[in-house]
Amino acid sequence: MDRIPKRISLISETTSVLKDNINRGVWKETLPGERDLADQLQVSRPTLRAALSLLQKDGMIRTAHGKRRLILRVELPAASSRRLMIGLVDRTPVAEVRQLTFQLMMELRNHLHRDGFESEYLIAPPQSLRTDRQKLEDFIKKRSLTCCVLMRSSEEDQKQLYDQGVPTLVLGTAYPSTELPSLDVDYYSVCRHAAGTFLHRGHRKLVLIRSDNRIAGDHASVEGFMDGIAQSPHPDAHATVIRHRSLPTDLNRKLDRLLSSGKSRPTGIFTFSALETLITIMHLQRRGISVPEDMSLIARDLDLFFNCLEPTITHYAYDNSAVCRRLTRFVRQLVEQGALPTRKNLIYPKLMDGTSLRTLDPAQD
Repeated sequence: MDRIPKRISLISETTSVLKDNINRGVWKETLPGERDLADQLQVSRPTLRAALSLLQKDGMIRTAHGKRRLILRVELPAASSRRLMIGLVDRTPVAEVRQLTFQLMMELRNHLHRDGFESEYLIAPPQSLRTDRQKLEDFIKKRSLTCCVLMRSSEEDQKQLYDQGVPTLVLGTAYPSTELPSLDVDYYSVCRHAAGTFLHRGHRKLVLIRSDNRIAGDHASVEGFMDGIAQSPHPDAHATVIRHRSLPTDLNRKLDRLLSSGKSRPTGIFTFSALETLITIMHLQRRGISVPEDMSLIARDLDLFFNCLEPTITHYAYDNSAVCRRLTRFVRQLVEQGALPTRKNLIYPKLMDGTSLRTLDPAQD
């Protein structure tokens, strides 16, 4: 047996699993005894009896006194039954798709497949607004999507699905204009905490690196980091924001411009994406600037290649498997109920210490 009932409408779900196993021939002429069946399905006997009663009313089984329940008929799937297709749309450029994000999507698809849902993962990097809109429109129509999960989506993406009435969950920050439910990292709090961590460790001249995109989570990150500095008891603290076009050459050029400006060199850098972290460290090394001896670094996002870097990167992280289970639960509710409460469901990562951040005497700044 490869399915057990989920804890959503347990009696009806138990009934569904029993029907599925009967139809697939797991049991031939009779069902196992109640005790064995309850153990196999991991439900209580009262729940099992209620589900068996529904099957008996449907005429699929019959109870003979003192004997096991007889299987009377097997339901063949209707040719016209609706196919439940879930679309997973990721706007991240292919070269920037994080290993952990890909792992999360594959685990989610596996969970959904076990629950009887089909899914398709579309990676569609942003282009022009017209092209983006057409690609999303084609994906919705050709796949006959039941619902959609949006990742790194723009406000235009979210409005498009909201206006078309496609049940949607934003894996990221939802824009207020769409009123879509979302599951997202609390980027504002994370980045405000990062600013406070730098200041607590004696750093006063900081740099924040972000790509030039329309992602709401990155906007919240900048706001949190800058608020953390502005509302600190350190009037001499300040941060410079470097915006780049998601190209290594552009980020390197802007780092060079900052470091060659003649102003006092920053002592701390805060990066968003893991790729930005790698590019920044490599470029600093080419200029003879060591991390953390000459400049400290904290990364907002984690990726698996961090395990191969020296120094080890101070970063924020969360339990990917726990997030996947939570995401799967939300998608199931979206499919079964057609909607979710419009609210932000937040993930709270923890700061993982590394050797890329050192304590600095403010007098050295």
